[in-house]
Amino acid sequence: MSEEENTLFETTDNEPETDSTTTLKRPKKRSPNYPAIGLEKALERAEIVRMQARHHFMPTSTAHTLWNYKKGTGDQIVAALKAFGLIETEGEKESRKLRLTKEAQRVLGSAPDRAELLKAAALKPDIHKEIWEKYEGDLPADSIIRGYLVWERNFNEDFVDNFIAQFKGTLAYAKLDLSDKIRNNDYGDENNDDSGDDANRMSMITDSAKSADQRKLPPPPPLLVGGREFPLYLTNHQKGMLYVPAEMSFKDYELLQKQIENHMSIILVTSVVREEENKEKE
Repeated sequence: MSEEENTLFETTDNEPETDSTTTLKRPKKRSPNYPAIGLEKALERAEIVRMQARHHFMPTSTAHTLWNYKKGTGDQIVAALKAFGLIETEGEKESRKLRLTKEAQRVLGSAPDRAELLKAAALKPDIHKEIWEKYEGDLPADSIIRGYLVWERNFNEDFVDNFIAQFKGTLAYAKLDLSDKIRNNDYGDENNDDSGDDANRMSMITDSAKSADQRKLPPPPPLLVGGREFPLYLTNHQKGMLYVPAEMSFKDYELLQKQIENHMSIILVTSVVREEENKEKE
């Protein structure tokens, strides 16, 4: 990755600290590169490019103007779109141009494979893929992820919470959960300037609980805007689904738990009543 492009990602350095009794300095701490915006917003910017340039190249400066950004922020957005595999770039500095990838055109054009392409795009940024693979798609509480990012991946504490929210929002938008199986492919690899093509390929995420009978079920109702699917893995290889807001606090989850417990109490009472009614009939 070129020095110019590396600055396009939202990274932060801490100021070095010095000791009055020594000339040694603490090494700078830099967060790993990550997209400045989530996938949903990235697609909104990509749609503006599609409306103006279709499948042709456009100067990045023109894209900045269309997005109503100054150069610094505009370059971060370009990098985010590239991280998700939505655009490819060529040229340097003032002559730099961008255009949509074939995958982005298919997503924006609602191609039949749009759902799979969205899932692949969500995991294309290296740090997104790393977290997904580390927890095998079964993400723990934000505090656990935060601890890993701060202490193991040297994330700047001032920005880590915003990143986690962006990351989980991207997963929710792409509807990624434990049941997903992401195919290995070369989705946008030709646009990646980082060394090591394999580092940007999607991993195979399998779910043995998905049976043939389950795949024959009718598709679920469309997800409401601002919502997310909350998968529930039941016995006998069955899977249920709740539809909840994309952003929920701990108190929200506690309230959801209480409501489920209330429903369980109702089910228990009604089942006892039915048993007594059946006995009376006999």
